[in-house]
Amino acid sequence: MEELNGMIQVGAGRTIALLTPADDAETRNAAAMLGEELSRRAAIEVSSRTMDDPSDDAALRVYLAPANALPEAVSERLEAPVPIHPYPDYASHTHLAVMSGEPPALLLTSGAARALPFAAGRLLQHLRVFADRVEIPPLHETRRPLNPMRGLVFDGAPDEYASRQSQLWGNNLIGGTRPFEDTCHERRLLMGPPARAESSAIVCFSPGDEEWRLELDVLPLEGEREFWLDASRFSPDALQDLLDDVFGDPFPPVRVLAHRSAGEGFETLKREAPLSMQLAALHPLAGETALDLARAHTELAPMIYAALGVCGGEAEWARFVWSSLGWSPQDSLEDMLKAYARCYYGEERAAEAAARLMNGEAKPFEEMKRLA
Repeated sequence: MEELNGMIQVGAGRTIALLTPADDAETRNAAAMLGEELSRRAAIEVSSRTMDDPSDDAALRVYLAPANALPEAVSERLEAPVPIHPYPDYASHTHLAVMSGEPPALLLTSGAARALPFAAGRLLQHLRVFADRVEIPPLHETRRPLNPMRGLVFDGAPDEYASRQSQLWGNNLIGGTRPFEDTCHERRLLMGPPARAESSAIVCFSPGDEEWRLELDVLPLEGEREFWLDASRFSPDALQDLLDDVFGDPFPPVRVLAHRSAGEGFETLKREAPLSMQLAALHPLAGETALDLARAHTELAPMIYAALGVCGGEAEWARFVWSSLGWSPQDSLEDMLKAYARCYYGEERAAEAAARLMNGEAKPFEEMKRLA
C-alpha cells in the first residue's frame, strides 16, 4: 500500500479489510455489497471483519458504521468530527473521510445503518481502478439527498443486480410491476434492500376511485407499510372526486399521491392537493438525453416529496444520472457521467465513455462493460 500526493494506492493482490460492528446486520449487509463490488472491479482481495479485528495483513482498512455507533478509537483518528447527528433528519446523510495515522484507513458512515449502501456506492464512484492497482483520492465528503424519497420504478420486476446497483446509487425506493391477485394495478416499491419487505410501500395503480378502495381493503399494509396511490389513469372527474374525499377525511388512507409528470392531472395535483398529502412524480427515463433528465429533475424536485424514475432495463446510465440528480443536482452532467463511467468502465476509459454518453450514445463501447 502506497500514498502518492495524498492518493492511496492498493496494488493488485493486496487485501482491503471491511470492518463493521459485530452486532449490526444492516451494516454487515452494506459491507457485503461493497465487498462484492470491489471484487468485481479490481484484482484485490476483500476481507470482511469486525472492528475489534487488528487486520494487520490488510493494505487498507475501511470502517463502516452509522454515526451513532462509531468506536472512540475510530473517532479519534478523524481530523474533524463527523457532521452527522442521530436525528431522523440526518438518516440518509453520508460521510466519507480518510483517517489520519497508520495504517491508512477510510471511514464510511451515515445517519442510519440502512443508508450505508449509499456511502459504499459513493466510494465506488470515487474509486480509480487500473489493471495493476486501485487508487483512492483524499476523501472528505458529506452528502445529503435533495428529496426524502428517491427511487426507480422498473417496467417489470428488477433483478438482483439492478436492485443492488440502485441502492448503491442512493435510492431508498426501488421496485417493479407485480400483480396482486386478479389485478395488475399494484406495484410494490421496496425501501432499502428487497429482503426488508416489512418496510415496503405499496403503490396502487388504479383507473378510478372505487377500484383502489376495493384493493385497499385487501392489501397487506401491516407494520411500516404505506399506501401510495398512482392517479395517472384517473379521469378529471375521478381525480376531483378523490381530492374532495381527501379534503374531507382527517385521516386519509393514502399517504402519497403519485402521478406521471407529463400527465394533465399532475398540474391539478400540484395546485389542489392538500398540504397534508405528499406528492410523488413518476418521470419516464427512456429516450432522454442527460440534459433532458437534468431539466426535468430541476422542474420537478423542488416541489414534490419524491421524484421516481420510470425505466426499462436497458438505460443504466440514465438511471444513474437520475439518482445522482436526487443527491447533487448542482454537480455538472459531465461529472455525473464520468462518475458512472469510472464506476463501470474503469479509470482509463472513463473520460472517453463519459464524452460518448454526453453526446447521446446509449452504449459508449460496442463490447461489454469491463466491470459489468
